[in-house]
Amino acid sequence: MISLLVIAIVVFFLTGLVRVKKGHIVIVSRKGKFLKALGKGTHYYLPLFYQVSNPLPETDKNMRIKLKDGHVLFFDYHINDPKKYYECGLKIKNVAIDICDESLKNNGFDKNLIQMMGNLGVMAKDVKVIER
Repeated sequence: MISLLVIAIVVFFLTGLVRVKKGHIVIVSRKGKFLKALGKGTHYYLPLFYQVSNPLPETDKNMRIKLKDGHVLFFDYHINDPKKYYECGLKIKNVAIDICDESLKNNGFDKNLIQMMGNLGVMAKDVKVIER
């Protein structure tokens, strides 16, 4: 019985190990507040007090999104300010869809996507919208 308890305690503490691969970052928070962004390597945080995000791309990634009206949006992005990105609590895809749907409803697509995403800690570039 004692050995089971010891094994459970060891397993609990091992869940605090965080391994970050090259080209990714993870965000560490405490009580819902941004603490730091971790780069490549192995890190440890006590699971009771800290939360660690899923890996986020540090380098440029491609995104393809089909909008409601049939247009297709293509862009490259990377997270340039992890703290802003975390504090906004938004997903890149949702932000891009909302901005593009709104701008296409008005007077056609303008490239305000780049500026809006920059305010959320994400750098978007090479934005293209293709009509279907």
